[in-house]
This record gives sequence, C-alpha cells and structure tokens, in this order.
Amino acid sequence: MKVILVTWCTHILQGFLKEFLVSMGDLLYRCSAI
Repeated sequence: MKVILVTWCTHILQGFLKEFLVSMGDLLYRCSAI
C-alpha cells in the first residue's frame, strides 16, 4: 500500500514539475521576445 502511495505522489510531483518548467520556459521566451 505504501509503495503505491509513493509512486502516486512521485507521479503527481513529476507532472507538476513538468507543468511548472513549461510555464517558466514560456514566460522566459515571451520576455526575451519583447
């Protein structure tokens, strides 16, 4: 049960990190384009 929970949390964290990095990259791209 604990292993499933850890895997689930890791999966959510990875998804969150990826979204965050994409948002930051988009922001930097827009700032440099101006």
